[in-house]
Amino acid sequence: MQIAITTGEASGDKVAGELARRLRARLPDIQIWGVGGTAMQAAGVDVLVDTSRFGAIGIGGVIPLLPKILAARRKVFTAMRERRPDVLVAIDAGAFHYGFGPVTGLCPWVRKELPETRILAWMPPGSWRKTLSGSSLGACTDAVSSPFRWNASELQRLGVNATFTGHPLLDFVTSDMTDTAASTRWGLDMNRPVVALLPGSREQELGELLPVMLDAAYQMAERVPGVQFLLGLAPTIDRERVQNAVLDAHKRAQNRALHSDDAPPRNSEPVLTPVHVTAGASKGAGPSQPWHLERSTRSTHVLPLVIVEDATFDVLKMADVAVCVSGTVTLEAAILGTPMVIVYKLPKSGLWQYRLMKKRLPAHIGLPNLIAGTQICPELLQDAASADGIAAETVLLLLDPEWLFRMKEGLRDVRDALGEPGAVDRTAELVIALGNGNRK
Repeated sequence: MQIAITTGEASGDKVAGELARRLRARLPDIQIWGVGGTAMQAAGVDVLVDTSRFGAIGIGGVIPLLPKILAARRKVFTAMRERRPDVLVAIDAGAFHYGFGPVTGLCPWVRKELPETRILAWMPPGSWRKTLSGSSLGACTDAVSSPFRWNASELQRLGVNATFTGHPLLDFVTSDMTDTAASTRWGLDMNRPVVALLPGSREQELGELLPVMLDAAYQMAERVPGVQFLLGLAPTIDRERVQNAVLDAHKRAQNRALHSDDAPPRNSEPVLTPVHVTAGASKGAGPSQPWHLERSTRSTHVLPLVIVEDATFDVLKMADVAVCVSGTVTLEAAILGTPMVIVYKLPKSGLWQYRLMKKRLPAHIGLPNLIAGTQICPELLQDAASADGIAAETVLLLLDPEWLFRMKEGLRDVRDALGEPGAVDRTAELVIALGNGNRK
C-alpha cells in the first residue's frame, strides 16, 4: 500500500509524523511519502518538499512565498501522477489542499486527475466551528477524520462522510519534566514564578510578537519580584535571529532605564551563555541546547531568561502562566493545564485584510475559548497585543491565585471536549480501510 501525507505547517507535521509511525507499525511494508517537515522525516517518511517554513499570515504574508509554494505544488502534482498513491491524507493547510482564488487545491485536483486515489481529510480547516452553512469537503474527499464531535456532526448533516476520531494532540502532548530537572537543565528556581513566552512557528509571528513579548517580560520583571522566563522556540525558528532580538530588547530596556534612578551603565551588555546540552524531553524532540541570558558584571537590567528549543511541552508544564501566540500551542497549553494569555498580531501587510474581515471574525480567536464558547483565557489582538497589555494581563494572573484556579478548571473542560486519546490510531485505521478498499 502506498500513502501520501501532505501538510503545511509545524503543527500538522507533528501529527503526520505520528500517523506515519502508527501506519508502519500495522503494515511494515507500507510506502509513505509526502510533504511536511522534520517530524515526518524523523518518522521515515520520504519528504519530497519541506514545508516547515511555508507558514504565513494573511494574503500579504503568502505573496512573498508564492514562487516557492507554486514550485512545490508542481512537484507534488508530478509525483502524484507518477506514484498514484492508494490514499492521500490531507492535514489542515486549507489553501494548499482546497485552493484559493483561481488556484486549484491538491484535493480537487487529485479527485479530477486521479479518481482512483482515495482522499482522507484530517483536521480540516475551520473544524472548530460549531455550525456550518455548507462544505466543499464532500465533493473532494472520500472521508474526513474530525478532531471535534460537533464538526463531525455538522459535516454528516451536510452529507460528508465524517468520523469523530478525537484530537490527535491528546496522543503526544505530554511531559515528564520535573522541578528538579528544570532546575538542573535550565537553572530555574521552582519556588519563584515562571512565565513561558511562545511566539509561534512562523517567521511573521516571530517578527511581530517576539519583540513585544520581550518588552512585556521586562515590565513583568519590574512588577513581580523573582519572576523567571522560558522562551520556547519551534524547531523552524532561526536561533541567531532570536538571540539578536533578545539583545535588542535588552538595549531598549537600558534606554528606558536611563531616565530612572536605577539606570545601568551605558556600556553594560548582556551575555548569552550556553548551559547544559541535553536531549529535549518532549517526545520526538532532538538535541536541545538552552541558552541563558545572563547578567554581566556591570549590568543590572538583564532578564532571568532561558531560550529553549524544540521542547514546547516541557516549557508549558514548568510555566505558571504562558504567553502564547494564537494557534495550536494554545490547545497544547490547555491539555497540559497551563493558564495563558493569548496574543495575535497581523503584520502591516495584512492589516487591510484584517479590517475587511473584522466583522466576520468569530467572537474569540484562541482555540480554548472557541471550543468552550466563552472567554476562559484573555485574548489580546492587534493593538491590544502590546507590551503594556501583555504585561498587565500576565501580572494579573500571576498575582491572582483564584483566577488561575478558575482558568485551570475551564481548561480541564476544554481538554475533556477533545475526546479520548487514540485519535492517531483511529485515523490510521481509516487510512488503511480506504487503502484496502481501493486495492480490491
